[in-house]
Amino acid sequence: MAQRPSGSMNPPPDLTPPGSDEHRHSVAITRGDRDRALEAMHALEAASGRAGRGRDEDWRQSVAAALDLMSAAIAEQQASYENPHSLMAQLAQDDPRLRTWVRQLHHRWSSLAAATSDLAGDLRAGGPAGSRSIDDVREQVRWLSAALHHHRAREADLIFEGLGLDIAAA
Repeated sequence: MAQRPSGSMNPPPDLTPPGSDEHRHSVAITRGDRDRALEAMHALEAASGRAGRGRDEDWRQSVAAALDLMSAAIAEQQASYENPHSLMAQLAQDDPRLRTWVRQLHHRWSSLAAATSDLAGDLRAGGPAGSRSIDDVREQVRWLSAALHHHRAREADLIFEGLGLDIAAA
């Protein structure tokens, strides 16, 4: 029976060493971006979960404000993705097999940004009656939440893969 290699996978040769200042800085920026997006998502979930019936306009304004926070967090992370010194850019540059994953994450993040912006626009343009029902807005928020969590998991997988970490072996 063939033996499986044990331990972690070898990182690509050109990858910024995990202990370097540049790497630590990139990881800190990525962690901050992820934390801001998650906090904004929690605020959005809380706002959409509050009672809406009978106080529709206040509820819509609260959800729209939370969507603004989410949009800001998404914009910050998009800017980080475009920075040539970001962790994602380093992974794509240093390991060509990961470029497609990084590109897919960028596209998915852009889709999340558009969906967030569209929902906020609908809430603001709809007036007191709104163009979407409270239930529809809550369903869209659930979709955004699931999409964000999926994106975060894919991003984490990519980081572990790019850094050559095998957490199952630990």
